[in-house]
Amino acid sequence: MTSQITFPVNTLVGNLTIELPQYIEVVALPDRQICEAFKSFAKFTCEGEKNSLYRGQNTQTSKLTVKIKGKRNKIIIGSNADVRGTINIVGGNLTVLIGASTTFNNVNIYCKGWNHSVFIGKDCMFSSDIEIRTSDSHSVIDLERMETTNPPDGVFIGDHVWISKFAFIQRGSVLASDTIVGFGTMINGNFSTENKLIVGRPGREVPNRRVSWARKGELKVVDDSIYQWRELPLL
Repeated sequence: MTSQITFPVNTLVGNLTIELPQYIEVVALPDRQICEAFKSFAKFTCEGEKNSLYRGQNTQTSKLTVKIKGKRNKIIIGSNADVRGTINIVGGNLTVLIGASTTFNNVNIYCKGWNHSVFIGKDCMFSSDIEIRTSDSHSVIDLERMETTNPPDGVFIGDHVWISKFAFIQRGSVLASDTIVGFGTMINGNFSTENKLIVGRPGREVPNRRVSWARKGELKVVDDSIYQWRELPLL
């Protein structure tokens, strides 16, 4: 049997509903106190109310540091994911989801604000020194309108996305499945077409090229097996 969970992602994507298979472990974190548990993490601290952790099978998190502060926040890590770096959540009704078989070498996720998410699909491959932010941390104010111009917003990254070293993914961004993000690229905006190579600061699609990628180096024969990731469950 499966259950469902719905959460807001960002302005472009809206709400997502996903299935939680029976094998997902659900941990309701203690309310109104600092929780420093879970030896399977490098460090795990939580302060707030109604925060939850969801874990699939065979997750590797011994080199992941987690800090949660706020209410009704969720971390969801899919089966066979190997996640290294930091996840820092500050606010309310925030979700960080990392799909099955996704790997991080060293990724820092900062999810701050209210009612949005960092969604990372299945079988993604992230290199080191990558930063994902849903907030600029400080406000930019239009003095004519007396309005904040940079409100927090979530990040959506599809399935089977390869993100290279030193990339920076900004609030409100969308990356389609089966794309490649080049070294040092800054993603800011909607890249919703699959099989694209995105490079530069700010990021731009390389024209007239359709690409995919495989974890195996120096492939001598390329066939439909490069699309096996499509058959994986999200979690």
